Amino acid sequence: MALWSATKFVAKGGVLGGAVYLTTKNGIWGENPDTGIRAIKQFSKSVDGTLGGEYMGKVTQLPQLNATEKWNKAVSYSIDCVADSPAIAAKAYKTIKDKII
Repeated sequence: MALWSATKFVAKGGVLGGAVYLTTKNGIWGENPDTGIRAIKQFSKSVDGTLGGEYMGKVTQLPQLNATEKWNKAVSYSIDCVADSPAIAAKAYKTIKDKII
């Protein structure tokens, strides 16, 4: 049983390693977004060729995600919550105190 578990673990690790290797080799993880877009288009052509249809052509445009802006907004929101926590705690304390007394 241990041999089977080890074999599954090695196989999954191999698949993961292969996926990371191929995506890195094709430039998906690079800093240039154009390289990633080219890799996605190349992938879609190979999928269409394999499936024998125009499946990926139905996707008109990839969504434009500005991850940096969203990340910065989330960090800013978190910092604001931490900065405002004393005022929020004081207001909660006052509300609780007023309801008890």
